Amino acid sequence: WLYCVGYVTIYMALFSKLYRINQVLQFRRAKVNVEQALWPFRIVIGLTIVLLTLWTIFDGGVYKRRELNFETGSSVGMCTFEHAWIWMMAAAIVLGTATAMTGVIAWKTKDVDAAYAESAWIMTAISTQLQVVIVSLPCLLLLNGQSSNARYIGLVMAAFSSSMSISTLVMIPKFWAFFLQNNNNNNNN
Repeated sequence: WLYCVGYVTIYMALFSKLYRINQVLQFRRAKVNVEQALWPFRIVIGLTIVLLTLWTIFDGGVYKRRELNFETGSSVGMCTFEHAWIWMMAAAIVLGTATAMTGVIAWKTKDVDAAYAESAWIMTAISTQLQVVIVSLPCLLLLNGQSSNARYIGLVMAAFSSSMSISTLVMIPKFWAFFLQNNNNNNNN
């Protein structure tokens, strides 16, 4: 729940910001208010919450333990879902849609000054997250049912890498530019 809602919130917030910038820079004499920029955010976050709620209601997780070795007594326990792949694919489609929408609007605003739109950093973050998925997915599939601890560590590392890539690649350049500008202003005074 937290990962999906957080992921969609980050990408749709970036989409809304870039959408508003794109509309303002189209040289139209129209005022773009916050409500106009937030309607896609509301739709996608609402769809995410509805999907996760339906998943929880109709296919809630059941904890199952499976014995790996009868002699040693080692076993693996995890929450399982009867139709997990269907729900995971639906969630992946929603998350992919949020990512694609942000990627498209970032591409449209790539010529805007970096002070207003961080399109290059968003595209880099999307590429980094794609690499995280490509590397972590086979590892997690191999670890599934073998070791609960290793699978947990793999999931945590994948979630951390995915979340931190967008945070660091978008926010650190903003902080860096802000501190450099303040430092230059202080040196000039």
